[in-house]
Amino acid sequence: MATASASRVLVLALASRLVVLGAMLLADWAFDDLDSSSRLQGYPCSGSSSGSVPPAGLIHKPLLGVWDTVYFARVARCGYETDKINAFFPGMPAAMRAGGGALSGLAALLGRPPMAHEAASSAAGLALNLAAFCVAALCLHRLSLRVLAGGSAAGSRGSGGKGSSLVGSAAGTGRRRSARLLGLSSSPAGSSATTDEAEATRHQEAYGSQQSQRGRLQGRSAQQQQQQRVQQQAERVADLAVLFFCCNPASVFYSAAYSEAFFAAATWAGLLLLPRRHWAGVAALAAASAARSNGILGVWFPLHKALAAAAAQRRLPLREAGRTVLSCAVILAPYVAMQAQAYLAQCGAAAAPPLPPWCSARLPSVYAFIQREYWDVGLLRFYRDPARLPMVLVSVPVALLSIAGLSAYFAADWQRALTLGLYPKGGSQLPRWLACLGRALHKWRATGAAWARAARGRPSAAVSGSSLRRHEALQERCSAFDELAQASPEAAPLVYHWALMTAVALLAMHVNVATRFLSACPALYWAAGGVAARGGAWARLLWLWCFVYIVLGCLLFPNFYPWT
Repeated sequence: MATASASRVLVLALASRLVVLGAMLLADWAFDDLDSSSRLQGYPCSGSSSGSVPPAGLIHKPLLGVWDTVYFARVARCGYETDKINAFFPGMPAAMRAGGGALSGLAALLGRPPMAHEAASSAAGLALNLAAFCVAALCLHRLSLRVLAGGSAAGSRGSGGKGSSLVGSAAGTGRRRSARLLGLSSSPAGSSATTDEAEATRHQEAYGSQQSQRGRLQGRSAQQQQQQRVQQQAERVADLAVLFFCCNPASVFYSAAYSEAFFAAATWAGLLLLPRRHWAGVAALAAASAARSNGILGVWFPLHKALAAAAAQRRLPLREAGRTVLSCAVILAPYVAMQAQAYLAQCGAAAAPPLPPWCSARLPSVYAFIQREYWDVGLLRFYRDPARLPMVLVSVPVALLSIAGLSAYFAADWQRALTLGLYPKGGSQLPRWLACLGRALHKWRATGAAWARAARGRPSAAVSGSSLRRHEALQERCSAFDELAQASPEAAPLVYHWALMTAVALLAMHVNVATRFLSACPALYWAAGGVAARGGAWARLLWLWCFVYIVLGCLLFPNFYPWT
């Protein structure tokens, strides 16, 4: 069954990429480009002795060589020639360079004319992303099943045990009642009384054994039914999450020679491996960090793993602390290495003056300088220019989905929300300082509620009834994702990662790219799968959003029109 499920996921992922890729190629053939700068590719690298004009026949547009693909292909061919091009991390260009070399070698073996470097790199990037997308879809499906079904199954085991104890208690009550009845019918004198008493004891033991066995069977049956229900619900949400990923609104970026598919595959593979094969998971997260700058947020997962262990054991063993520090260093290593390489190339002794201004910073970072200087990225900077505000509309759907999913998850258990998911309500005992803080917050909240009731002139019962109704309404709106994620401890770090990514996208980035920036969050697809599982108007709007964005992306993106 697992093999059949994996094959279905792979077929769906491959079919979705082929459809989107075919639509992009058709639109590229049918319409003229708005910007023809992609046809300027083929120019010699800086410092080359072959002049400033590209060789004949190389002035052409490679296959879907638009937007960032131009830069990736340039880095794959020439390396980092200027400080501005350091915005594109080396993971994807390195893979394109290796794939392009393989394609050129294959063409030579077949006796075909050699491919232009940019054309070979772009074609290799497309093939790489096709494979990476299939891997990402499979990892997302398996990760969804493990996270969404794991915690709820544990909860059902606990509830099943409780049911068994209740049934066993009822059986014990029945045994005692039977003993009393049998004792009333026995005779207190002679050997006849002794025989009757022994017979009564045997009947009592037989009845008690039957009741106990019946109780265990009932408890086991209830447990199995609960686990089966949870497993089916998790499978449905996981299937819908993968379907949403294959039809996600940022689909065009997962089909072109961009780093999104490679990054998603590496990140989700790392999350899948981290619990049981720690260093394999860390290596995958380090590969993600080499592909995109937000890969450095992967340090959160080994950190949260260590925090959870410390919360459970009330201490953090030295060996676990050392492993966590080393894991974070490995994940950050590609980012740090890239900054160091840029500093040596642009600011070192061999660099030609004048030096870039970021070289003299207290903590020089070429990436931070590029984002601030060339793209005006920073806290709330996007909103300073009124001309940009209409671009916010592009990311309204993903922002609404993220905010709704996060608020429902956090509102269900504010104790868990305020403790990074380490201390859910009804879980392990809180540390003393955290318990004191919780009591202080509870007292402050009660005082504020009393003042509010006095100001509005409402009785306490009315306010309590209103709060109960609001809570019930929230529970009714909870999707299948909310129910499953709230019962799974492993969902907490992924939800917090989603929350951090959402805050960065809406507050510190160009908001119009939030759709593809958040497309690397597994919890986003679980929330969408939960909405789709409920059906209704919101589910129809969700699929309409996907369809419209895919169509617009296929028309605009390959022809160099702005799209997210």
